[in-house]
Amino acid sequence: MDPFVTIISTSTSAINGTWSVNDARILRVGLQVASIGATGKFTNGLTTIEWLDPESGADVVFPSTALFIAWAIAFAQFATATELASYHRAALPSSTITIA
Repeated sequence: MDPFVTIISTSTSAINGTWSVNDARILRVGLQVASIGATGKFTNGLTTIEWLDPESGADVVFPSTALFIAWAIAFAQFATATELASYHRAALPSSTITIA
């Protein structure tokens, strides 16, 4: 079973949600981060993107690349901490993260 992380934005509540952390999602996040790093835009060529939240079925609109990067960092930190916890049989990290 995939772990879940809840990411709460204090500045943009529309992106608040609970996300499964799995290889497919990690890859999708990484592709967007790479595109933003290389071009300053998402893979759709824009500076905003609709991102499907499969848990709720809703489209989440990230209104800027900067906000997506903040979200992606929180997501990646949880994914890494979860992976390390499983390797070392340690306690899982907090499943709720707050970003600006």
